[in-house]
Formats: sequence, C-alpha cells, structure tokens
Amino acid sequence: MFHVPNEGKRTNGPVLKAAGLKDGVPDVLLLVPRNGFCGLAIEMKFGKNKTTASQEDWLERLKKAGYKTAVCYGFLEAQAEIREYLREPGKPPMQFCEEAPKMFNKCLGCHSQDYKNKFCSSCEKKGE
Repeated sequence: MFHVPNEGKRTNGPVLKAAGLKDGVPDVLLLVPRNGFCGLAIEMKFGKNKTTASQEDWLERLKKAGYKTAVCYGFLEAQAEIREYLREPGKPPMQFCEEAPKMFNKCLGCHSQDYKNKFCSSCEKKGE
C-alpha cells in the first residue's frame, strides 16, 4: 500500500508533470488482489471537499479495470475500507482479531458470536 503525493499546489509542478505526475490519481493504492478485485484505490477527502472531475475519471477508469474504488472522509473511514477489502470470505473482520484476547502475544481467536474461535487470515499467516 502506498500514498500517491499528488495533492496540493507545488512550485515544482512542471518538473513533476514531466516526470509523470497525473492529476486525479487516487491518494492511496493497495495493489493486492482480493475477492475478484485487482486492488483497492482510495481517494481521501476532508470536511466538505468533493472529488474533482479528474479524480472521478480516474476512479471510474480504475473501476472498469477491475479495482475496488472508494472515496473516504478521514482515517477511520479509510481504515474500515482497507480492513473490509483485505478480509477473506468466512474469516472474522480484522478489528475483531485486533481486539481478540492474547496470551504470551499469541492470538486466541475471535470470541464474537458469528466467528467463535476463528482466526483472521493475518493471524493464520503469522502462525499466531
């Protein structure tokens, strides 16, 4: 996952454009295939800001190319979108795992009604 630093006004704009900077590219890209998508593209917004025409164009182009796209207002919205995107079908949501009891730094699995003693894919992969 990485952030594309293309927001704001810059004094070196012509140099960045010559180097390949594109208007409207989403702020956060996660290039990990999941659940039928090629990756996740998130446009971050704050307050009452709205997406620009070039941002809408990029989101639509990426969606047509097989990416899941989202516009998120703040960190918590983006965090929830990323967690849900990375979640594997039948596995508990990552926040359940993060809140699961731990003993000797090992996850003991989720204890929610729907995911009793199941582990998220993150814990299974780490062997915790």
